Amino acid sequence: MTNKITLSELNLQIKDRIKNSFPKAQWVIAEINEINENSKGHCYLELIEKDTQTDSIIARVRATIWAYTYRLLKPYFETTSNTKLQSGLKVLIQAKVEFHELYGFSLNIKDIDPAYTLGDLAKLKMETIIKLKEDGVFQMNKELPESYFPSKIAIISSPNAAGYHDFIHQLQNNPFGYIFYTKLFPSIVQGNDSPGSIIHSLDEINRYISFFDLLVLIRGGGSQTDLNSFNNYSLSSHIAQFPIPVITGIGHEKDESVCDMVAHHSLKTPTAVAEYLINSYQNLETYTQETKTNIIAGIAQILENEKIYIDLKGRQLIPLLMNSILKESSHLSQLAGKVRHTFGRAVHNKHEKLTEYKGQFNFLLKEFLLNSKYKISSGSIKIRDLIRQKINGSHHQLSIAEKTLQLLDPANVLMRGYSITYCDGKIIKDSENLEKGKTILTKYAQGESDSKISRIK
Repeated sequence: MTNKITLSELNLQIKDRIKNSFPKAQWVIAEINEINENSKGHCYLELIEKDTQTDSIIARVRATIWAYTYRLLKPYFETTSNTKLQSGLKVLIQAKVEFHELYGFSLNIKDIDPAYTLGDLAKLKMETIIKLKEDGVFQMNKELPESYFPSKIAIISSPNAAGYHDFIHQLQNNPFGYIFYTKLFPSIVQGNDSPGSIIHSLDEINRYISFFDLLVLIRGGGSQTDLNSFNNYSLSSHIAQFPIPVITGIGHEKDESVCDMVAHHSLKTPTAVAEYLINSYQNLETYTQETKTNIIAGIAQILENEKIYIDLKGRQLIPLLMNSILKESSHLSQLAGKVRHTFGRAVHNKHEKLTEYKGQFNFLLKEFLLNSKYKISSGSIKIRDLIRQKINGSHHQLSIAEKTLQLLDPANVLMRGYSITYCDGKIIKDSENLEKGKTILTKYAQGESDSKISRIK
C-alpha cells in the first residue's frame, strides 16, 4: 500500500516545489480582468489571458499588490503612462509566484512596466486606424459638406458631466444672441461600457437624423485609459460613417483618439466645441457683411468706370456725328435738286399726255353720244310696240277675269239655289265646328233665317 499524506502536507510540498522552481520574480504579460482596493490599502486583482483568435479566456490567476508596494506603484504607473489602473488594461508585471497552503496559488506583484501598457495601447490604436482605412471609411465623415447654420444639435454626453453643462451654458449665453436647439442623448462616456452606450445613442440619433444639422460628442477630461474607449474600432467606424458632421470635444490635451481623427472636426474640450459653433455663425455673419461691402464697392467702381467710358465715347462721337450730319445734309441737298428736276420733267410729260388724252376722250365721247342717240331712238319705237301688245293682251285677260268673278260672286251663287250658313260670324264649312244649342244664320238669294242646332251628324 502506498504512503498516504494529508492535504496540508501536499500543499506544503507544492509550496516548496514552487518556491524552488521560481526563486526570483517573473515578468508576466496579462490583462486586468478585475481590480479592487480594500480599506487597508491592499489591491486585489484577477489577471487573465485571452485567445487572440476567439477572445476567450485561456488562463486566469489571482494577484495581490500589498499596500506598502501599491502606495508607490500606483501613482508612478498612472503618472508615467497617463493611464488609470483598471479592468481591461493589458500590463507587463513583475510578480513573485507564491502558493499558500490555505489560500492557494497567486502572484505577488512587485512592479508594473508603464512603457509596455503605453506601447500596447498605441498598437491597438494603430490597428484600429489601419482597419478603418482598409475599410475605406476613415475620411467619410470629414468629406461631408460643412453645415453653415448649425442650429439643431444632437449631443452625446453624460447628463451629469461638468463639460456638458459648460457646453450648454456657453451656447445659451453667447454674447451675439445666436439661438441653438439642442437634444441630449445620455450616454456612458468613459470605461469599458462607453463604446456600446455611445453606439446605442448614435443609432437613436440616426432614427431622427433629418432633425439635426450636426452631432456633438463631448465629455470632460480623464486618464489615458478613459481615452482608450475612443480608440475602439466599432465606435470609431460608426462615427466615421455617420450621415451628418460629427464634432468631438472629449477633453484630452496631450493625445488624439481615433474618434477625434475620423470626426468632421476635433476640438480639445466641450467649451472649445461651443466656441467653434458660435464662431461659425459669427464668421458667416462677418463673411456676409464683407461680401455685401465688396459687392457694393464693386458695383460703384463698375458704374464709375462705365461713366468715364461713356463720357470718353461721347467726346469722340460728337465730331463724328457733326461730320456725318454735314455729309448727309449735302447729300440730301443734291438729292433734293435731282428730285425737283426729275419731278418737273415728269410733270411736263404728264401734262402733254393729259392734253393728248383729253382730245382722244372728246372725240370718243362725241362718237359714243351719237351712237347712243341712235340706239335710244330705235329702242323707243320697239318699246312702244311691245307696250301696245302688252296692253291689248292685258285687256283681254281682264275681260275673262271679270266674267269669271261674276260667276263666282256669292249673290250669283245664291241665285242658283245655294245658301251660306254662319255661326258666330264665321262661314261654316265643317260640322265639326258646330255645337248643340247654338244659333246659326242662313243667307239665301232673297232673305235669311235663324236656326238652333238640335243634332249634329
